[in-house]
Amino acid sequence: MQPTSPLYDAQMKSQIALPCRIRIRCGLVDHDAADECTMPAAPQQTFYSRPDSMLHDPRVPQSSYATLEPGRMRADGVLRILPHNAQAALYSEGLVSKALCGADGTFEPAEIPQISFSFPTLHSIPGLSFVFDCVCGDYPAEFVVEAFRGQTRLFSRSYSPANPVFSTNDGIDLFDRLTLRFLRMNAPRRRLRIAQLTFGFGVTFSDSEIIRAVQKSEVDPISRRLPHSTLDFTVVNINSLTGSGEQCLYNPDNPRGIFRYIGRQNPISLEYGQTLEDGSIYWISGGQYELTGQPDTNGLSARFTAQDALSGLSGTFTKGILAAEGQTLYALAQQVLDDSGLRRTPQGQKPWKLWSGLKNLRTAAPLPIRKHKELLQLIAHAACCVLFTDRQGFIRIEPAACPPDTLVVDSNEMLEYPRVREIPTLRAVHCPAYSYTAEENASQLHRETYAVNGTQVLELRYPMCADAKVTAQGAVITKAEIYAAAAHITLEGTGSAVVTVTGRKLTASTRDVRADVPLFDASSCEEYLDNPLITSCEDASRVAHWVKDWLCLRSTYSFAYRGRPELDALDLLRIESPFSAQPVPVRVLKTELTYDGGLQGTLCAKNLAAAEE
Repeated sequence: MQPTSPLYDAQMKSQIALPCRIRIRCGLVDHDAADECTMPAAPQQTFYSRPDSMLHDPRVPQSSYATLEPGRMRADGVLRILPHNAQAALYSEGLVSKALCGADGTFEPAEIPQISFSFPTLHSIPGLSFVFDCVCGDYPAEFVVEAFRGQTRLFSRSYSPANPVFSTNDGIDLFDRLTLRFLRMNAPRRRLRIAQLTFGFGVTFSDSEIIRAVQKSEVDPISRRLPHSTLDFTVVNINSLTGSGEQCLYNPDNPRGIFRYIGRQNPISLEYGQTLEDGSIYWISGGQYELTGQPDTNGLSARFTAQDALSGLSGTFTKGILAAEGQTLYALAQQVLDDSGLRRTPQGQKPWKLWSGLKNLRTAAPLPIRKHKELLQLIAHAACCVLFTDRQGFIRIEPAACPPDTLVVDSNEMLEYPRVREIPTLRAVHCPAYSYTAEENASQLHRETYAVNGTQVLELRYPMCADAKVTAQGAVITKAEIYAAAAHITLEGTGSAVVTVTGRKLTASTRDVRADVPLFDASSCEEYLDNPLITSCEDASRVAHWVKDWLCLRSTYSFAYRGRPELDALDLLRIESPFSAQPVPVRVLKTELTYDGGLQGTLCAKNLAAAEE
């Protein structure tokens, strides 16, 4: 649950709620361009310049080196003392030109700062965003952008910023080289400084443009199912009332639109705002998402769909290893997440947070070949933890938190009586403990003929085994990464090559562990778990009892209510019931918020009253 203020809480409890607001920010950024580009060493830069950091460090520098330029020798704690030489540890300041501009702000022709980026593949970007010198407020008063495909110049335009933060919205399509020339500074005797450069820009949708937005979130507290979090929103594509502003921006037929720059994994941030009695707006973060693809347009409107970072992990992990001493669940989670290709957060952090207790839980099993998100679910389940993405965009594996359930949803907020459903009574939970035994002798697990013409990269898959070996006849293996159930190899040669994999095949066996319910009836059911990472009877018993305790809570409530943006799946709260003198404690399983000029929500929550008795 997100923290709120007393004024906000009072407004949400009032019988007549004041209007709510919404805004959605979409980053139209080509991150691959920053990852792929190369910059030749520029003789025009100072020895303490770090031009690579302006592309790959998402944090804007908050301090800078003191130099002899006007205004850059202040003793304010923001300007740093220069190091003596290039071998010293350097502060990441971005690009700094060696030359200073003249008294009129222009650079000498031979000293004009210039940056040239080259790319191994073609890129298309909707624009460029710059952060120049935010520490002292200097920026170029004139610069030129040119784009090339091979030797052909595709684009050339001059820009005149008015402050240290500047964006262009001129799209550049299918280029492989980009050149920036900075002709004039805003003040005399200054160096050019670029703290950050982004291949793209951001778009903000306000509630005046958003026709409808639906946010859904679901988390299974016992990790039997993958969590699910989505955002679906529709915005105005044509303003038919005024006809003003940019029209049909999201229509693929509009050559001046931005449809072609919108794609999978563009970052989305959601915020809800509540009007308070004093007229101010209290904003609450609704979460971080990624677009699933381009919008669906019908002329008047454009519909976008987005999902959280975990839902977007569609890749497959193949690098499981068989370790004689076993591995911790923490190490396995790190392997999966490192392999997933997740980008760092805008603050430069890894986008996940793992419970430290995973370091104390071990498994003898190698990770099977499955999707990254499915393996994270298995790890969370084996650790009696929950898997979810928080509002800051971090993927988390941790025990379900038990904060005080101070929030009460009463009849003033409910739009209907809760619908109550009960699951069948439980007899027992079965959880197998797996054992893996390698055969005594190696056998052939894979044999195939491949056509090789120069360099051939292959991914081989075979039954899980120990001591896997890969050989090739007719070609040379120049690189090989061999795992328990897959191998990634590079062949060099010409013609047909026979590739063979041998190893000692693993055989899996199980021992059934069960957690019984003391009281049950003839209609009671049994729950069967299956997690190949659980390899000890002790761990199987722990997981079985954890699941049993949850499934013995039979009642689930579902109801529509005004909508509280601060609520998350897994939150603890209390709801009023006509059959209880005190509000009933519940844990939230699903949340849904719908904005269509006003806010409304639905909640699904598990009754925890039996656990308190």
